[in-house]
Amino acid sequence: MKIKPLNDRVLVKRLPETHKSIIFIPDVARENSKRAEVIAVGPKVNGVQPGDVVLVPGAASKYPDWEREDFMSIQVADIGGIFG
Repeated sequence: MKIKPLNDRVLVKRLPETHKSIIFIPDVARENSKRAEVIAVGPKVNGVQPGDVVLVPGAASKYPDWEREDFMSIQVADIGGIFG
């Protein structure tokens, strides 16, 4: 199934946090990752394309377990930047 965001919306999938330490990171902390991969963009979105890794707000709207993945639909204005 494919999905196309509308207007200025961006569909992203949160990426798990990766830390190089011996400290255990609980699942709750991983769930609040601020890095996400862009999956699809709406027709009014400029500057972001599928495959980009972006900085997203911690409390963005979320559609849990859609097709067994953790996707979020956010407005392009909520993206804080693109990781290079």
